[in-house]
Amino acid sequence: MKAISLYLLILTSALALAETTDIPLTEPEKIVSITQKLYEIAYYDKQVDLWSLELDKNPQSANAWMNYYLACRVVNTLTKDQSPHDLDKIYADIESHIQGTYEYHYLTYLNGKGDTALFPHLEKAFALDPDRTEVLSHLVTYYAIKGDDQQMAVYNKLWMESGEISSGILNWNYNALIGLDKDAILLTYGDNDTYPSWMLQQVQEVRTDVKVINIHLLRDRNYIDQVFADCGVPQYPVVEGQEQVWTTDLLPVVDHIFYHSARPVYVNVTLPKLLRDNYKDVLYTVGLAFKYSATSFDNVAVLKNNYENKFLTDYLRMGFSFDKSVTVLNSLNVNYLPAFISLYTHYLKGEETLKANNIKEVIENIGEASGRGEEVTALLEKPRNLNRQFESHIDIKKLDKKLTALTSKLYASETEVTNEFYEQFLLDLLKEKEFDLLAKCKSDKVDWMSFMPESLKHLTKNQVYSVGDPDNPIAPVTNISYEAALAYCDWLTIVYNNYGKKKKFQEVKFRLPTEEEWEYAAHGGTNAEYPWGGNYHRNLKGCYLSNFYSHDLGPCTDCKATSPDNDGGYFLVHAYAYFPNNYGIYGTSGNAAEMIEGGKIAKGGSWEDVPEECKIKSRKTVTGPSPAVGFRIFMEVIR
Repeated sequence: MKAISLYLLILTSALALAETTDIPLTEPEKIVSITQKLYEIAYYDKQVDLWSLELDKNPQSANAWMNYYLACRVVNTLTKDQSPHDLDKIYADIESHIQGTYEYHYLTYLNGKGDTALFPHLEKAFALDPDRTEVLSHLVTYYAIKGDDQQMAVYNKLWMESGEISSGILNWNYNALIGLDKDAILLTYGDNDTYPSWMLQQVQEVRTDVKVINIHLLRDRNYIDQVFADCGVPQYPVVEGQEQVWTTDLLPVVDHIFYHSARPVYVNVTLPKLLRDNYKDVLYTVGLAFKYSATSFDNVAVLKNNYENKFLTDYLRMGFSFDKSVTVLNSLNVNYLPAFISLYTHYLKGEETLKANNIKEVIENIGEASGRGEEVTALLEKPRNLNRQFESHIDIKKLDKKLTALTSKLYASETEVTNEFYEQFLLDLLKEKEFDLLAKCKSDKVDWMSFMPESLKHLTKNQVYSVGDPDNPIAPVTNISYEAALAYCDWLTIVYNNYGKKKKFQEVKFRLPTEEEWEYAAHGGTNAEYPWGGNYHRNLKGCYLSNFYSHDLGPCTDCKATSPDNDGGYFLVHAYAYFPNNYGIYGTSGNAAEMIEGGKIAKGGSWEDVPEECKIKSRKTVTGPSPAVGFRIFMEVIR
């Protein structure tokens, strides 16, 4: 079984878990590395101002210059596509005010972006104050590039003894190493999945047989030559005149390792998904790493053995000490979830209830600590998969025709899921005797007439439904839970993938869209407020362009068709009632609001919302099943 994709959860940027502070900041604070603790950008902006005031008081303060520079540097790091602070100009001021200090030498090396010619400054800083830890990661990196394991070990020991690296992060890296094959190569991505692993190897002698290679350092010709020689990988081709091995395209280097290494190769889960996706057919999860294998193998058995017999998990169940790097640790721990949820499903299928409950507790702890408790709970409560083989009531050919391509790998249904298709799903559940799931997924009957305004209570049901019957087979299904929508997507995925006759694709995954994907589909290639390409909700004749709440608004002014309701329907109308957008997608504004991934909001407004609340950017809070909220499926092509 390959690694599963959890689009909601695996947003592992530490910024998503940055700490906030409600305490007004009046005093400057020491700026620690964002690999240890991360706040929201507003905190660093304020620290820039506070340390600037300190420099106004004392321009010779080395401490103030150090923290001012570091705060500006973090702001630049966290600001997309621009650098608000000119670090070179700040360094020039540093050079003129605090030469000869520890801070001067350290910042000289830091501002030089690792230029090895500036290494003597790093040595001078360390000599001036060997108890300070800022220089240690740079000293370790320098000797890693040179291939000097003995000197690396000296500084790793000092760093570990300082207590700066949290026990939780060390536990995480232990688990990343311990489950690998003998003599493996492990490709890592950042600081917190590299330095602690080196530290464990060189100080604690944990898995010293594994070669941990940081892919960013592979830019350096000295580093790539010595680690490839150490691993028995042929030298990477030299390009004349090219100072760095790679600048933006790492894939050829990774290809080279995969295809030429005689040692088992793994990539850490921290590597960006966009990079891993290039190898999704040959990467298999074993925990905190994916093993490269050209042939399939039972990776679930490996994962199970790692979790049950090798991983340290007590720190994921209960922590009795405060971890100063808690925000970063919580971000790292989110990376356990794909593997652990896969293993949880495996235990359920094998009816290993005790083990399932055990790992469920760990998963819930990770979700709660990362601020994603509700999403994790929803995933754990997703109904178990239906039987893999069964005949379905659904017409796959009809479904294929209802899908619109957004990209070569992503399709959107041209309408919301309709009563007709949802009823087929319920019939399948009934036929398969999935009674518990059926009870969770049924759509409760709605007393639509109870929603009529007082001024229209005199109308009969026939009069009201003559312009739009919400129970019509091709009207959007509503009044179902988020969990039911997820179950529908699971069911549809199984039905499609097991369909034996002609279909567009071999294997797909149906799911709810992210908010960004939904808006992309709704815009239809425009930037307008509404899907029809305009910032208006009536056409030139005064006719409404979708099904909104319009009882308090004027009727169409020049329509040949007449309607008891101003816009053509009191409640839901059929899914094709209004024109599609440029992508051929119907109903993204008004009629039924549409749930998206996460289940907390619905997009596009509904029949009960005024036109201003039915724009593409509009959001509707979802607290449970609602007659105004349905969903649209998106299809991700796997092969």
